[in-house]
Amino acid sequence: MNSKQSAYRPEIDGLRAIAVVAVIINHFNKDILPGGYLGVDIFFVISGYVITSSLSMRRGNTLGHLLLEFYTRRLKRLAPALVTCVLITGILLCLFNPTPRDSLLTGITALFGLSNFHLYLQATNYFAGSSLYDAFMHTWSLGVEEQFYFIFPMILWFSGFIEWGHNKPRTLNTSLFILIALSAASLAIFAYLNRTNPPAGFFLMPPRFWELGSGSIMFILLASHASLARLLRSLPSLIPLAIILLLLYTGTKTVGYIGIVFATAILIGSLKPGKIEYSMLTNYWFLYIGTISYSLYLWHWSVLCLSRWTVGIHAWSVPIQLLLMLGLASASYRWIEQPLRNQEWSVHRWTTLAYGLISALISSTLLLGLGWLKPFSLFTGDRAAEFAQQGVGSIRDDYTLLATGSTWKGINCTLKDNDAVGRNINFKDCILGDFSKASRRVLVVGNSFSAPFIRAFDDLVAKDGYAVALTSAFGSGPTEQTIPGNKGYDKSHQYYWSQVIPSHMSQLKKGDWLFLIDDLSNFSPSKRMPVDDAVIKKLHVEFSQFAEKLNKKGIKLAVLHAIPFARDAQCPPIVASNQWYNSLSNSCIFFSRKQTLARRASLDSMFKDLQKTGNFTVVDLLDIFCPGLVCNYNANDGTVLYRDEFSHPSEAAVRLSAPLIRKILTNKDS
Repeated sequence: MNSKQSAYRPEIDGLRAIAVVAVIINHFNKDILPGGYLGVDIFFVISGYVITSSLSMRRGNTLGHLLLEFYTRRLKRLAPALVTCVLITGILLCLFNPTPRDSLLTGITALFGLSNFHLYLQATNYFAGSSLYDAFMHTWSLGVEEQFYFIFPMILWFSGFIEWGHNKPRTLNTSLFILIALSAASLAIFAYLNRTNPPAGFFLMPPRFWELGSGSIMFILLASHASLARLLRSLPSLIPLAIILLLLYTGTKTVGYIGIVFATAILIGSLKPGKIEYSMLTNYWFLYIGTISYSLYLWHWSVLCLSRWTVGIHAWSVPIQLLLMLGLASASYRWIEQPLRNQEWSVHRWTTLAYGLISALISSTLLLGLGWLKPFSLFTGDRAAEFAQQGVGSIRDDYTLLATGSTWKGINCTLKDNDAVGRNINFKDCILGDFSKASRRVLVVGNSFSAPFIRAFDDLVAKDGYAVALTSAFGSGPTEQTIPGNKGYDKSHQYYWSQVIPSHMSQLKKGDWLFLIDDLSNFSPSKRMPVDDAVIKKLHVEFSQFAEKLNKKGIKLAVLHAIPFARDAQCPPIVASNQWYNSLSNSCIFFSRKQTLARRASLDSMFKDLQKTGNFTVVDLLDIFCPGLVCNYNANDGTVLYRDEFSHPSEAAVRLSAPLIRKILTNKDS
C-alpha cells in the first residue's frame, strides 16, 4: 500500500455524509433541523485536514512547481461537476424565471470561485427567503474553499512544511505556530464581523479561515506529536459526535459555529478503528453518501430551487426530490467527477488549467446570452409578469424622465446601510425637474420603500410644472425618534434624519410638500400586544410634532399609509403569479381585505386624528394594492404589484398609484 492510499481515512467520508445530509434537511425545512446549515462548517474543517494531508505527501523543487501541481489537481477535482451543474441548472432556470439575471450572475461568479464575493456585495442574507430562489446561493462555500486553496499552499511552503525531510519537528512546529496565529486572528475577525457586519463574517474567506485552519492544525498535531495523537485517540469520540449532532439540531449561531468546528476537529483526531462511532461512519451508506457528497451538495440545491420555482416543496414531493438529488449526484460522480478527476487532461499542467478556464468562459457566455439577450430567452411562462421579481437591488437603478431630460441617480441618492454614514448626497443628483423654477417642489424621504416611487411623478413634473427630489435611507424609521431595531441601519437612520433631511428641507419654500414614504406595515403586527398601542401613541406624537414644525415654515406634510402586508406572503412575486409551472405550489399566505383593514385599524385611527389638525395629509393606496377581497400580488388587470418578497412596489404598481398621488399633491385644499 503506498502512502497516498494509507492516508485515506474512510470515516472522514462518513463524517461528510452527516454534513451533507444535515445541510439538505435544513434546506428542505430549517424548522426540522435548525442548525443543519452548520454542515458546511463541518466540510470546512474536513477540507482543511484533507488538503494538509495531501500537501504533506507532495514535494516540489520550486514553489511554482508545487502550486501548478496543486491547482491542477484542485481544478480537476472541482471544476467538471461545478461547470456541469451550473450550466444545466442555469438553462433549466431560464425556463421558469423571466428575469434570471441575478441568479445567473451568481452562477457565473461561482465558475470563477467568486460567488461568495458577489453575494456579499449584494448584501444577500443566506437565511432570508429571497436566497431560496437563487439557484446558486449555495456555491458561496465553494468560493471560500477555493480562495483558501489559493493562499494555503504558499503558507505551508514558506513555513517549511512542504519540505520537512531534514528537520521535521522544527518545521512542523513553525507551520503549527503560524496556522494557530492566523486562525486565532481569523476567529477574532469572525466574532467581530458577526456583530458589526454579518454578511462579511458569513461570506468572506478571511473570517472563515479559522475553520479550515482548524482541520489543518489537527493534521499537523497528529503528525508531529505522537503522545498527543495517542491521547486524542484514547478519548471517547462519542462525545464530540454527540456535540455535533446537538448543535445541528439546536442551530445556535456564533456559539454553534465555534462548537461545531472544534467538535469536528476533535472527532477527526479521536476516531480510530475499533470504536463504535468508527464502525457507524464506515457503514456502506455513510461511505457512499460521503463519497458523492460534493456532487450531492451541488445538485441538491438545484433540485430544491427549481422545485420552489415550479411545483413547490410538499410532503408528497419530498421523496421524488430526494430521488432526483441522489440520481443526479450519483450520475455526476460516476460519469463526470471521477473520470475527469483521474484522467490526464494534458501532459502540460498549464494546458489543463487553460481547459478549465475555457470551459468556464464558454459556460458563462452561454448563460449571459440566455439571461441578457431576449432573442435567446427560454422563459416559458406568462410574459405579463416579466417585470416582477426585479429584486431589491433594482430600487437603486437610475431613472430618467425623458420629458425634462432630468435623471434621478439612484445609488447617489440612497443610503444602503451604516457603511454609508457620512456620505454626501448631492441634492442635484436626486431631482426630476427644475427645483429653482418649479411651481411647487416635493421632497420625498423615507426608507427603501420610497425609492421605487420615483416613477410616480412623471405627470406631476412634466405636466404640472412640479419638481421632485427623492432620497432614501434603507431600513430607517418614519420619524427621527424611531430608531431601527436592526443595528445595521441605526447609524444611517440617525445620519439621514439629523443631516440629510434637514439639509434638503432647506431647499423647500412655502406651499411645497414633504412626502414621507415608509414601510408603516411594521406598526401593524398580525398579533397585537399592549406594547404596540404604546408604540402607536408615540408615533402619533412624533408625527404631530414633525407636521407642526413643517407647518411653521408653510410646508405641507403627506404620509403614505401602510400598503398591504405582502411581506407576510413569504414568497417572491413570480411564485405568487399565475404561471403554468407553479400551479401546484400553494406556499403564499395572503390576507383578505377585511383582515388587512383590521390589522391597520390603529394606524387608521391615528391618521384620522392627525388629519383633523389640517397639517397632515394621508396618501392611502389600499384600493390599488388590494382591489379585491384578497390582498394578493395582482391588480385587477393582472399587473404584478411587487418586485420582491419584501413588498417593495413594482414599477407597474407605482405607475398605477401615480394618478392618485398627483391628485393629492396638486389639490390646493390639501
